[in-house]
Amino acid sequence: VMDDSIINPLYGGVDKYIPGECPGIPSSGAIKPVQENRFEDPTDESVMQQLDTFQRHFKDVETFSQTHNNNFYVGHRPVLGIGCNSSHVVTLDWTLQQSLGPTTLDRISGIITGHMHWLQALQFDNDSLPAQLVVGNGGTKLIQNYINQSSISYIDLYVGKPEYNIK
Repeated sequence: VMDDSIINPLYGGVDKYIPGECPGIPSSGAIKPVQENRFEDPTDESVMQQLDTFQRHFKDVETFSQTHNNNFYVGHRPVLGIGCNSSHVVTLDWTLQQSLGPTTLDRISGIITGHMHWLQALQFDNDSLPAQLVVGNGGTKLIQNYINQSSISYIDLYVGKPEYNIK
C-alpha cells in the first residue's frame, strides 16, 4: 500500500472536463494516450523530490514482490489508468509512471487504486502490464467516465521512461 496523495496533478487533473465523448479517441486504430509532463520548469525541485521519493518506494515494491507469487499494489492514484483532458486521451499519473523502474511491475498481479471518481478496469494483452482497477468513490456519486469503455478496442499504452519501453 502506497500513500501517493502528495502528488499535485498537472492542470488540476483530468477529472475537470466538459461532459461528452472524449474528442481525442480515434474512430479506428490504436489509441495512444499522451503522458502529460509535470515539469513547467525543468528545474522544479518539488517535482524532482517527488520523483526521487516514488522511485525509492517503487524499488521497495519490487523488492517486496520477490517474496510472494501473487502481489497487488494498492494506492490512491491510478498508475495505469487513462482519462480525457477535454482534447485527447491521457495517461493518469505521470509522476508514478516516471518513477517506475524497468521491472517494477513484473511480479505485480494487479493494481487497485482510487482518486478518479469513476470505475475503470483495464486488462492488458498477454498480461504485459498488471490489470488496473480504479474504484474511486470516496463516498461521493461517481462521475461519468467520458471515455466510452465500449468504444475502446485497442490501447497502445506506454508507461515509465521511454528508454524502458514498458508497454
